[in-house]
Amino acid sequence: MNSKLPTKKEKPSLAARLTVVFLLVLGQFSFAQQSPQYSLYMFNTEALNPAYAGSDGYLHAVAQARQQWVGLSGSPVGIMLDVHFPLPYFNSGFGVRAENDVLGAQQHTKVQISYN
Repeated sequence: MNSKLPTKKEKPSLAARLTVVFLLVLGQFSFAQQSPQYSLYMFNTEALNPAYAGSDGYLHAVAQARQQWVGLSGSPVGIMLDVHFPLPYFNSGFGVRAENDVLGAQQHTKVQISYN
């Protein structure tokens, strides 16, 4: 049997120690993101698939509002407006979506244009 018993415990290299310290410090300065939460997607299919804009041949306008934890300060509030309609001359569709999401001190506003 050729087994070698370690005589002493090896210390991590300087590069490994610096990497761990760097990652720990980096974690203190990073910011997380929270995606807006919506429900009732069956009434707003363009929210999941922007290529749906104008595909059914009708003008659609959808407005949604969501407030979580009502009465608590800093609670998440989301508002979304979506309008899409067909462009028969071009055999395509066009849509505009605007949303505003507030979570505590953070506010995220987005406008999205879709064309298919």
